[in-house]
Amino acid sequence: MRILHYTLGLPPVRSGGLTKYAIDLMKEQSKNDEVIHLFPGKIDFLNTHTRISQIRKRNDHISHFQIINSLPLPLFRGIKEPIDFMKRVPKKVYLDFLTEVKPNVIHIHTLMGLHSEFFESAKALGIKLVYTTHDYFGICPTINLYKEHESTNCNNYKNGKGCADCSLHAMGTKALLLTQTPFYPTIKKLKKLIPPKKPSKLSTRKELESNNFNENRSEEYVTLRKYYLDILMKIDYFHFNSVVTMQVYKEYLPEIEGKVVNITHSGIMKANVEKSNYSKIRIGYLGPYKEHKGFFILLEAFKLLASDQFELHLFGDSANLEPMESVFTHGSFRSDQLEDIFTNLDVLVVPSVWKETFGFVALEGLSFGTPVIISENVGSKDLVLEKFGWTVDSNSSSELYKLLKSLNKEVLLEKHLNITRDYNVKMIENHAQDIMTDVYK
Repeated sequence: MRILHYTLGLPPVRSGGLTKYAIDLMKEQSKNDEVIHLFPGKIDFLNTHTRISQIRKRNDHISHFQIINSLPLPLFRGIKEPIDFMKRVPKKVYLDFLTEVKPNVIHIHTLMGLHSEFFESAKALGIKLVYTTHDYFGICPTINLYKEHESTNCNNYKNGKGCADCSLHAMGTKALLLTQTPFYPTIKKLKKLIPPKKPSKLSTRKELESNNFNENRSEEYVTLRKYYLDILMKIDYFHFNSVVTMQVYKEYLPEIEGKVVNITHSGIMKANVEKSNYSKIRIGYLGPYKEHKGFFILLEAFKLLASDQFELHLFGDSANLEPMESVFTHGSFRSDQLEDIFTNLDVLVVPSVWKETFGFVALEGLSFGTPVIISENVGSKDLVLEKFGWTVDSNSSSELYKLLKSLNKEVLLEKHLNITRDYNVKMIENHAQDIMTDVYK
């Protein structure tokens, strides 16, 4: 079988769960099938025509192609100029490419960067289109359906005005295009040396209130949503990576067909971990110190716990926090440190407030035998059966506090033993087979 994957790109330029999953799946599939990879590549300001070119051979069995002059990639705080994300290109660009590589199935991992002509060409050639729901881009310009300035999940885009509000601080199109130039990695490194200026909620609200809103701009976001919903309706089969994403997508597109197949990656394996013996209960959080991740709900709940009985260990963010008793910050970490991290944790908390499409951290915690407390909004709650952990209200610090307060070493050890004995770790090779039989065919 010939499988064409469309992703955001290759490491180290692109990173994150989507990239990790897609690359691992492609590598596994390439052992038995022919795999072609297409991604949004460089921007050529001298020759602005959209075209596709093959990149030099890499040390794998995958044929890699880049779209030169793709649509912009709205990776930073939404979309400021909607019209730039709906530009037309000659259908021949994609018809010729697809005719050349002749895929039996096209597996889409993101809509970012792709023109509608790609989908029109695939349909004209009768090629099956599959889509993995890694995020909500197409429905939401900021990809996560979460209104930062209102601290709530979005359930009403207010005829485009809501999208305009959420995209108030988005980068302009020209700035976004710079992120696809060869010198962007250098800019990125320099930018890390400058502390980011994050607008406060109060200043954002004042800007929104004082902004003399242009109704025509609101209509642009309505047109943008229709543009992408029309694309999504061209998808033949949806690979929902969790029940959460299936429910969200079916709210907007009730007639779509698909199946829930929880995802994994190549680093996941069954690990027989013997927990370290500490007198205190050690709670772990792996992720950024962000509101939509539920970090501050966890912090609020932890403040109420007895510091002589509990510790909170934070991994994955280097931002400064106000010192708190029994809270330990460890900064960024590498994947090869996960076993050591989880060996020294009694329980992992995944408290996201936004409707997180999956969340590999819960999967990683379970694979290392660690009980998980997970928000009802996190897609990977599908894996956290009652004997492996707990599901909690995503907005309730009091509920989280009560649960944490009720923990003891005996209960946690019982959950750990249940995971070690009964949790079925899905390896990437098994997952690739599931994709082949349950999604492609």
